[in-house]
Amino acid sequence: MNEFYRIPIDFDRLLQGQLLDRCNIRASIDQHIRLMILTSYREHAADRRFGWITSDFDFEILRDLDDYKKVLASSLKETIEAREKRLSKVEVTVSMGEEVNASGTLHMAAVKQSVIVDVNGTIARTEEPYYFQTVILISPTVLGSNT
Repeated sequence: MNEFYRIPIDFDRLLQGQLLDRCNIRASIDQHIRLMILTSYREHAADRRFGWITSDFDFEILRDLDDYKKVLASSLKETIEAREKRLSKVEVTVSMGEEVNASGTLHMAAVKQSVIVDVNGTIARTEEPYYFQTVILISPTVLGSNT
């Protein structure tokens, strides 16, 4: 049953009195978690704690990658538990990887750290298991080549 609105909301359609696109509960939760992940703390004017803490680590030298992953996972879990009441038994894991994109003209390669986010839980209304995964690229580093 598609009882939730799909984002982004098409305000032109809304103002013209047309029906808005809808989605089911699983897709709606996916959208909400994706929005939390893509929003930095202090970015949302009405709720300064909405979002994810990643922006606090921009350009910071991290001594321990495991601590970084734990802080990221804890931050997102706290945000989801506080703001996504349709989920229960929320667990968040964060892992890291690298993605290299080569740029042929300058013999340079841009290395971006990838953050893989896994969210597990239970849809409270139906007691169905819930799983969400996304990959975010952050921290570009440029590596030169002598070739």
